[in-house]
Amino acid sequence: MGSTVIHTDLEMFLVTWLRAKLAARFEPVCASVMVSNVEPGSTWPSKLVVVRDDGGDDTSAVTDERSIGVRVYAGSMSDPTDAIQLAHIVRSLLWQCPAVEPGNPVAAVTRLSSPIAVHDNQHAPACRYITGDLVVVGTEFI
Repeated sequence: MGSTVIHTDLEMFLVTWLRAKLAARFEPVCASVMVSNVEPGSTWPSKLVVVRDDGGDDTSAVTDERSIGVRVYAGSMSDPTDAIQLAHIVRSLLWQCPAVEPGNPVAAVTRLSSPIAVHDNQHAPACRYITGDLVVVGTEFI
């Protein structure tokens, strides 16, 4: 009987990975950023990154191509500077995500959009949105 390939929860991997990478940055805009896979209820932090796995297709028995969406909230609608800066840093970090290291399922980043403005009247912080495509590899499950 052969082995089965299982794919890691990409959303949770990216949340944990981005949280650590942002915490290690020196730029003031990267300080105290909350990174999650859900938007909070009524109380919003001053800086928030929300990662969403939009799924994708198997490309082989061991790889998937996955689409992601990342919302970056910071600053205000009248002064979106922090949202813009933070979004560009997040995008740059995502390009660095592929690595051969334990627990990292990301083999390649094939596309990332430039951060685009999202005008969301429900929330006070300014918002920038990034989409991307990643190639992920599974792990053997015996």
